[in-house]
Amino acid sequence: MVGRQMMGRIDSRFSKAKPERDDSSLGGTSLVCVGDPGQCQAIFDQQLYDTTPHSKTAELTTTSKLSNRGLQVYEEFDKFIILDQVHRLDLIKKPQTQEDIDYNMRAQDFLMMLKRLRDLEITLEDYYNLCKRKKSNLSFAERKKFEDAPVLMDFRRETNANPENNCVYYNRMQVRSLAKSNKRPVIAVEAQHSGISQEKGLELDEEKFNQLQPTIEVADEARVLLVHNLHVAYGLMNGTQGTVKRIVFKPGGDPNQHDPDLCVSSMFDS
Repeated sequence: MVGRQMMGRIDSRFSKAKPERDDSSLGGTSLVCVGDPGQCQAIFDQQLYDTTPHSKTAELTTTSKLSNRGLQVYEEFDKFIILDQVHRLDLIKKPQTQEDIDYNMRAQDFLMMLKRLRDLEITLEDYYNLCKRKKSNLSFAERKKFEDAPVLMDFRRETNANPENNCVYYNRMQVRSLAKSNKRPVIAVEAQHSGISQEKGLELDEEKFNQLQPTIEVADEARVLLVHNLHVAYGLMNGTQGTVKRIVFKPGGDPNQHDPDLCVSSMFDS
């Protein structure tokens, strides 16, 4: 979410970049904002829908100037488009059975619950309804439908205090389970470092490498995710998902070698 201070900073940058139009907001540049103000709020910033002057306006602080300027920019918007069709739910347009009718009712109830959750008006009844959707309460057939669904977790990295309830551990177990079912090997690939010893390089904080782990495990048919823009024109950008199709070893190489020479061939989703 872009708050008032952030909008003030954007306006300042654009005005400096286009000094010939510094009498206009954003240096005379057109702007289209897209999002839902009811979702994640701007952090350490005034929200765009907060129309009160900054609390330190009288002190003429940089923060107050940016916030008030951002409010002025937001107030210049005179055209709004409200999207009211929800695409995350597919209602059955012509229900034929009681099961279809029940599904539509659950879908509508879920949509209203999401709105209450967004507005911090969730009820005790909503909580109990959500509890019915716990994995342990679902049938095997229904759990099977979510077998390849993305999983949201509270923690990403492994730590001594939290060795298992995190994305890294979960993904590793998923890859190993997939490889076992397909009777294919799991390959551990280490990051390669230059200008420093490999041992010290592997100890560096992954924050320095766009969250890329020092060692990753892959296997045939494992899902992968790009974390860099490789070739935007061909859709190979940050967030693009794909599937490992084949791991090819250099002649004489095999999965049991430490850090073998190999090529990972992947097909990315169109």
